[in-house]
Amino acid sequence: LEAKVDNLTDTINTTGYKYTAEQPIKLSFNAVAAVNATEASPKYKLGNSEPVNATLTQKEGNLYEFTITAPSDISEDSKVNITVSITDPAGQTANSSELQISLGKSPYLSAPTVVAENHTEPFKAGEYIPVKVTFQHFEAKTGSFQYRFYTDQEWIDLPDDNVTEVETPSAIKKLHADEGKKYLLNIPAPKYEDIKKDGTVKLQIRLARSNDQAQSNIIETEVSLQKQQYVAPTPENSGLTGGQKAGIVIGVLLAVIIIILIIYFVFRRKPSKVKSSSDIQDDSGSGVNV
Repeated sequence: LEAKVDNLTDTINTTGYKYTAEQPIKLSFNAVAAVNATEASPKYKLGNSEPVNATLTQKEGNLYEFTITAPSDISEDSKVNITVSITDPAGQTANSSELQISLGKSPYLSAPTVVAENHTEPFKAGEYIPVKVTFQHFEAKTGSFQYRFYTDQEWIDLPDDNVTEVETPSAIKKLHADEGKKYLLNIPAPKYEDIKKDGTVKLQIRLARSNDQAQSNIIETEVSLQKQQYVAPTPENSGLTGGQKAGIVIGVLLAVIIIILIIYFVFRRKPSKVKSSSDIQDDSGSGVNV
């Protein structure tokens, strides 16, 4: 039986729909082979990328479905071709005709970096985690940043007050014109009750869709969490040990005592310029009688 693949179709959207970053694309096709197509090394090819294994679901008869994901980095509106192939046990390979889909320009996030060099301990519940990200393909972001610490968690909007644009020196901008903007995000660690256990999690970040920008790709970085409530430092709890605090108090007291002694000795040795009335009388009677 000659292997055959045909009728590759987008099962959800019609021609002209623009897929944006990492959006699911659900496809179907008909296949005939000596074995079930799910066992015939099904692969798909998106544009010029290398073929990727496809996970098929058999529907009625020779109809199969599978889902792929749009590219993460879409710098401009464009079109891309998709093909499907199967190879039966005898080595026969059948390729589908090309299906063209449209891609829509999308914000692109990259290089998520936790910028807490002096923070060596895990982040505690409610503690802020500073993360720097790079944004590309638009002059500036218009959507809100969103984050989550667990894949089964709902996306959380990050307030704009927690987002700061990081200025790049003009000289560096000229050298790296396509590097995009950098944003510093202060992301609060989960609440105490939302931390599942101590350990490392993958903090995921994306930009939500706005009126004039599509949703971005999803980026992630590893963060260590500790199931303990964070307490912000205060004057009473500044992180100093008891010995350090005692040393500071003793040092201040010694400085005050030294200053008092200096003032005392300076004024004690300084001669008085004001004479008393008795001194004046003694001076007037000390002349020589003639």
